[in-house]
Amino acid sequence: MNIPPLISLIAGFLMWSIIFVLLYAAQATGCHFSGDNLAAVASDPTLLRVVLSLLVAVATTAMLLLFLKHKRLAGRDLQNETTSGFFRELSAYVWAAALVATPFCFGGVAWLTLCGT
Repeated sequence: MNIPPLISLIAGFLMWSIIFVLLYAAQATGCHFSGDNLAAVASDPTLLRVVLSLLVAVATTAMLLLFLKHKRLAGRDLQNETTSGFFRELSAYVWAAALVATPFCFGGVAWLTLCGT
């Protein structure tokens, strides 16, 4: 599949932003359930921390796999001295930045306060 260069360039941080929304939606839902005591399982803040930490681990792994796939595909275009080849190489660096940003930004769920308490 041939992905357009501009889409390839923004895909890394687009994926990061989707992970951002999903992670904080899970946190807000967990905090809502623990505040209202609607579910006995959700009332334990340790369980919420474990769930969020697992989501961060899965998201980081997914970003790593997508980065490696993109790096492999971008390596094929390095011989190609075109604008498209340049954008594919540049997008590999953007994917690397998104990969580093994922655990850096979301790793705080392991030690920061979750629900404002």
